[in-house]
Amino acid sequence: PDSWHRGYATEAARGALQLADSYGLTEIFAIAWPGNDPSLAVMRRLGMSYLGRTDRWYDREAECYVLR
Repeated sequence: PDSWHRGYATEAARGALQLADSYGLTEIFAIAWPGNDPSLAVMRRLGMSYLGRTDRWYDREAECYVLR
């Protein structure tokens, strides 16, 4: 909780996206459990597009976003 609302997650995610770009990746997927509003907000701040719910990963339904 001491680190919440300070932008650390968004900053770390931007760094990960820069690394992915340096490797030439053209699609980045991210998921969060339904109701995990802070993580969903990070994905939206990064400009990711909502794809819908999926159970493709982790055998559990998750909200899926992509950045192309």
